[in-house]
This record gives sequence, structure tokens and C-alpha cells, in this order.
Amino acid sequence: MTTGDTPDLAYRGTQGAASGAMEDAPAPTAEALRRRFRGREAAIRHLGLFAITVGLSASAYAAQLALEYGDPARRFGVLYLVLVGYGAALLPIGLAGLTLRPWSRLPLKLFSGVLCLGFPIGSAIGVYFLYLLGSPEGRYMFSPGYAAVRRDAPHVSLGFSPVLVLIALYVLGVAGFVLTDTFR
Repeated sequence: MTTGDTPDLAYRGTQGAASGAMEDAPAPTAEALRRRFRGREAAIRHLGLFAITVGLSASAYAAQLALEYGDPARRFGVLYLVLVGYGAALLPIGLAGLTLRPWSRLPLKLFSGVLCLGFPIGSAIGVYFLYLLGSPEGRYMFSPGYAAVRRDAPHVSLGFSPVLVLIALYVLGVAGFVLTDTFR
């Protein structure tokens, strides 16, 4: 896809199609565009779901520390406050990522960058999502043009993203670490 060949300029929505504003080639339909990007859309939505999962996990771990140590902010200091803030911030970011809100693209990039610290599976997931969010197609998915495509073709199913398997492995690994630490 070249710079001048962005799909949001090609799709004119249901209102634009009736106006006869098309040139020599017909614009792709909303259904065709949605089918074209459904794998990427599913992966990005799974990133939002993953952000919610990590946010809930961080919040649960912070609550566990609070129960175990009474005043973890005094014992762990800034690290505990970062954990609480990180968990609380990921919840709305993940919800916005699930619905492809335009403002959530940058926070999802930052979350993907943090994922890169979890070598090797976290790095693979983080690099993939950085690529997805930074590509022209990724930018398009957060645009008003793609919101119109989603509105006009809600019946197109997204299917399964193979990235979900990597995310599940990552979550299981983190859960195993937390449970091992809890029951020692």
C-alpha cells in the first residue's frame, strides 16, 4: 500500500457511493475493506484485551501486596505506586483499544514497548504490535474512515488471531510466576 493509496480515501461510505463521486475504478465496499483488514483488526483488538488482562493482573498483584504487607507503599515505595498506576491506566487503554478509539493508538504503542522487556515471548508480541500499530494499515484502522467501514459492515466476523496463542502463553507465564511467588 503506497502513501497515496490509503483505503480511507478510496471508501466513500454509503453516502458517498450514492453521490456518483467515483472516478474510473469503483471504490471497494465496506465489506471488502473489512474482510481485507479483519486479521489486523482482530490482532489489535486482542492487544486491547491483553492490556485489560495485564491491568487487572497488576491491580490484583498490588492488592495482594497490600494484604500481605499492610502498607506496601511504605515498604516498596515508588515501585508499588508505579504498579498501581500501571494497572489502573491499562484498563481504559485496553477498553479503548478494543473499540479502536483513535486516542488509544499511542498508549497501545507504549504498552507494546513495555511488552518488549519480557524476553523472549513478550519481545515477540511487543515487536509485532509495534509493527501493526505503526504501519499505514494500523494507522488507518484508528481513522474515522475505518470507523465508517466498521459501521457499514458490522456483520463481517473478525475470526481468530494466532497472536492470541502467544498472548495466552505470556499470561500463563506471568500467572505461574505470581502463583509461585504467592505459595512459596
